[in-house]
Amino acid sequence: MNFTLYSEKAATECIKALTERLHQSETPTRPALDGFVHKNGKFRIGVELGVFRQITRKTWVEGQIIKEGALTLIRGQVPEGATPGRQRFIGFLIPIAGGIMALRGELLLGLLAMVLIGYVLITVRGDYYNSDRLLMELEKNLKASPKPPKSMTGAGKATGAKKA
Repeated sequence: MNFTLYSEKAATECIKALTERLHQSETPTRPALDGFVHKNGKFRIGVELGVFRQITRKTWVEGQIIKEGALTLIRGQVPEGATPGRQRFIGFLIPIAGGIMALRGELLLGLLAMVLIGYVLITVRGDYYNSDRLLMELEKNLKASPKPPKSMTGAGKATGAKKA
């Protein structure tokens, strides 16, 4: 998923805030982040959280901090995973497809499809929850928002009409 966040902080302040956040340790309310931030604004940040019991998944967000006029834009991409409804559909469909393949004589391919479901579900479920967490961390640390500020959209400008 591609995203654009808007921050009123300067680009150098955003870079400094991300760098500081990467060096902070994990707390019960704040996960540990891994990655790097370059001076030119490019960054790659990852978070590893639990998906099923002891199984974890690391998801990465890549992007760049760009100064555009009075605003700082944070543009990037992060894998979005699958919604819980789609996860259930995948969890239902792959074993059925594997069973059909096994019944049609492709036993090895059918078993492979059934084993593959674990990897697929870990990936899509982990990316779904981790990507949301990564975007929240970016928004919180950079004081950024997905909505452009009112000064950029033109709302709140005076019409110039005077009362008589």
